Amino acid sequence: MRKHTCVVTLVVVVCTAAILFLSDSHARAGTFAVENSREARALRARQRAAQFLSCATFGPTSSEVDELATRMMQVGQQRACEEWVDDQLEMPPSLHVQTIENMMNAHGFELDEYDEWVIRYRHHAFYYNALRAPDQLQQRAAWALAQIFVISDRGDGFNDQRTNPNGIPQWLGPSDYYDKLLQGVTGNYRDILRDVTLHPIMGHYLSHFRNAKADPANNIFPDENYAREIMQLFSIGLHELHQDGRPKLDENGQLIATYSNDTIQEFARVFTGLTFAGAQHFYWGDPQDFVSPMEMWEEYHDHDEKTLLRGEVLPARPGLEGDGMADIEAALDNIAAHENVAPFVVKQLIQRLVRSNPSRAYIRRVTKVFNAGPNGERGNMKAVIKAIMLDPELFRGVRVRRLSNPVRVQVLTRGTEYSRMQEPMLRYISMIRALEPTAVYQGVESPWVFVARTDRNFGQSPYGSPSVFNFYLPTYQPPGALSTYSGSRRLPSSRLVAPEFQLLTTVMGNRMANHIRWEIYNSGGRFDFWSTQGASYQMQLHFDYRDWEQRIETEPEVVLDELNWLFCRGTMEDASKQSILDALTSIRQQYSWISAHEQFTAVLTCVVSTPEFVITQ
Repeated sequence: MRKHTCVVTLVVVVCTAAILFLSDSHARAGTFAVENSREARALRARQRAAQFLSCATFGPTSSEVDELATRMMQVGQQRACEEWVDDQLEMPPSLHVQTIENMMNAHGFELDEYDEWVIRYRHHAFYYNALRAPDQLQQRAAWALAQIFVISDRGDGFNDQRTNPNGIPQWLGPSDYYDKLLQGVTGNYRDILRDVTLHPIMGHYLSHFRNAKADPANNIFPDENYAREIMQLFSIGLHELHQDGRPKLDENGQLIATYSNDTIQEFARVFTGLTFAGAQHFYWGDPQDFVSPMEMWEEYHDHDEKTLLRGEVLPARPGLEGDGMADIEAALDNIAAHENVAPFVVKQLIQRLVRSNPSRAYIRRVTKVFNAGPNGERGNMKAVIKAIMLDPELFRGVRVRRLSNPVRVQVLTRGTEYSRMQEPMLRYISMIRALEPTAVYQGVESPWVFVARTDRNFGQSPYGSPSVFNFYLPTYQPPGALSTYSGSRRLPSSRLVAPEFQLLTTVMGNRMANHIRWEIYNSGGRFDFWSTQGASYQMQLHFDYRDWEQRIETEPEVVLDELNWLFCRGTMEDASKQSILDALTSIRQQYSWISAHEQFTAVLTCVVSTPEFVITQ
């Protein structure tokens, strides 16, 4: 009990001291001693590599940072990053359904195993790919797309073990949907729009599955849900935009709506006649295929004339085979060609990958690539992702400068407009990646990393969005001073946003802190599952602290610097470092028997609790 109390005391003292020092406006930089200009260049390259990889991966490892920094020293920052992006986008994607099958085969299970806990492999596969897949940029970009084209695994039948004619269980549907987004990272936006529209998971989630044409005599009218959300959330948004993300205004200074309720009703008529592939009846019956694209039943599709965006008219069709899908394809072309698509989608991708408040210039540059990618291909997502990651604005949140007398390097952060709070799940995954754990399954070391669902303690989990509006709104502002802060003219609006803060409630903040502290102190996470037959399955992650623990008592400054680079990209301020070291010294004097493990895990907990870790620049 005494040891537990002293460790908690250390965490409280260190974190409190760090917060107090962070509030001091006179201390806004981290300083590193160097011997010469080459060391200064190497340190700058290391910081740039860490900063870049924090955006391009689910969190960098030390070896990944060192490798990219070395290449930067050899060929320059821009070329090194471009080579890295090109290599990443040429890799075959690590698909989630295949990962699930590989994991289950390794453990002796079948995909259609009739056991409720097996469904959790959907989450295991997501975390495994986030932690270990080599195509990190594709995985991270897919997660960004998944927060635009949102579905949830809480839908009807999404967790059922029944199979389609090819033997694929329904519960794999959400993972198959995610794989479509993952493949879309190197595909085309218009193709993503089609894949999303026809996927039975989206059909269920936004209810255009088994959506029939109007039959007023029987009180049947087309469902408008998907027709509204494909415009509002997946493509053009509510208001017309300039190509740099600024809203357009009419002659009275008012926002201009992109569509009306009449437009929604017209698109609702387009998305009629779709049901399960191979279905025996439009409304009911098996097979229920949650993987294959939905199929058109012409007799339930509205073939009359329809007026779409910008007044484009779809002609009436006779109702022959293929006419219903021709309507859908034409409607998707109509949406994808809208001038709002590029700035609307680009801004959200930058928000998810780089920063919460991208500048007008940043949005305009990437929008230009979206509109006219390689060979004039509009919506080339590979080119768009590359443009986002190679834009100079990605690095502008941090300045690295060399000072003399004595020779040293300062790392300075530039503040609110250049920052983004890591969403809770990303924060957690990046911590695990940095610590490079080993995995244990049933008491034996395993190549497969397992992580349990994180929604209770982090307010987020894959496939766990509470609504189609994602875990947080892209326009969310925390209450308080931020809502009155006037941003610079470089932003599309003077209104600063901080979307991820919508998850940072008092309760969730406490749960996150407790969960992270518990796993750090216990050198990893452990969880057990029980099958319906009563068998127990134990899974565990193990963090190896031995090297740090051996040095924490003799060279705490060196250990803290290593943690600073590993978790904070070298941005931890001098005041924060000193507060941690002072608190550690004080606790050692008060509790002379405190172990090296307790000292190190308490310091590590404080590092991952600092703003410098939580907020990326």
